[in-house]
Amino acid sequence: YTVFGRVNPYQKRALLQALQSNGHTVGMTGDGVNDVPALREADCSIAMVSGSDAARRVSDIVLLNNNMSALIPGVYEGRSIINNIERVATLFLVKTIYSSLLSFLFIFIQHPYPVFPIQVTLVSSCTIGIPAFFLALKPNFHRIRGNFLQKVFSKALPGGLSAVFMMVFVTYFGAFLDLNYESISTLATLALGTVGFVVLTKVSAPLNWSRLLLIGTLIVAFIGALLVFPELFAVKHLLSNILFLGVAVVTLAAVVTNNLLDLGSKRSD
Repeated sequence: YTVFGRVNPYQKRALLQALQSNGHTVGMTGDGVNDVPALREADCSIAMVSGSDAARRVSDIVLLNNNMSALIPGVYEGRSIINNIERVATLFLVKTIYSSLLSFLFIFIQHPYPVFPIQVTLVSSCTIGIPAFFLALKPNFHRIRGNFLQKVFSKALPGGLSAVFMMVFVTYFGAFLDLNYESISTLATLALGTVGFVVLTKVSAPLNWSRLLLIGTLIVAFIGALLVFPELFAVKHLLSNILFLGVAVVTLAAVVTNNLLDLGSKRSD
């Protein structure tokens, strides 16, 4: 380390600005009037309660017990909040993207919208609503890196585009095979659910036993709901003549979504 001694207030600020110009997020601690210029310039300024009134007034954080160790749990809590917001925002933004694009596209496509609202509700509950609740409560102390919006869109945009591609593909593929609307809607629901679960798996990384258990339980709940309540969710029974088509659509949706998400992650990096 390089240690600077006997620096004046403006040299402190110059040191801080040099770190910022190299892309660092800089925190500054101080308790005297001579620290005020640097405290004002810092991304996060921290003062002691026993310090000067001027230092306390310009600082973002004042340590009431004059103990620097109080910052550690604060940093961890902040990291956990930001990382969890990033995960949850990605899940919700995927739905926003594909819902907006599909609503626009099917104005011009001469086919009915492939999914019912009740089917979208099931997919959203299993791939967004329920997992978002649990993921938001998980501690996540990884260091914050990169741009928040860029990281969110690097996963949400590929996921949304995958859903749009699969919906359009299933619509035309079903029309080509002369399938009825119920069969097309069933395949579309499976494709949409698969896209959601692939995005959820990527967002939940690094995976541990609790996250794997959560995702596995939701997949079982999704398939079970379609098997047990086909009439409620307006789908054709999965154990029928569309079983093999369903497996093919699920496989295609998983491959397309995984590849697009990997491509988005590489561009983000």
